[in-house]
Amino acid sequence: MAAEDQNKGGSPFDLNHLEEWLEKQGVLKGLGMFGSADWINEMVSKAVSGSLSRKPGANTGLKSSSRKQADVFETHRFIIVKFPLPRDTDFSVIRVLVRPDRVKLAGMAEGDQYADLPRLVIPSSAKALYSSGVLQIKMKKRRVNPGYVEVGIRFD
Repeated sequence: MAAEDQNKGGSPFDLNHLEEWLEKQGVLKGLGMFGSADWINEMVSKAVSGSLSRKPGANTGLKSSSRKQADVFETHRFIIVKFPLPRDTDFSVIRVLVRPDRVKLAGMAEGDQYADLPRLVIPSSAKALYSSGVLQIKMKKRRVNPGYVEVGIRFD
């Protein structure tokens, strides 16, 4: 039979034949819903359609807006975040706040903007520059110390 399938351009492996053989051996008995892949397909399609139908920021706690999000770039030693800002922005009320995992642009009329960082940074190393309608924040990455630290054992 496999030779006939190969001659017709089919696969040498017949899934239906394997399923029949497994049923004869009693392997598929007692598997219940696991004997069929239909429940998996249904579950995956529900999950995918549910996630695609959500609006941006629906369950994230972040406000969705029409303004352009920040661009985040990573070099060998730095993380760079770029926020597009209009030229008429009042910079006297704008504050750039940096923590090791996130940058916050506060004081915007539309509300605060956030950028999650792909790696931890050193907040005190941050430098901000505004040029050509873009606010760029450059931060040094925090180095990972691959060395071990010995910890003493305390006895009660």
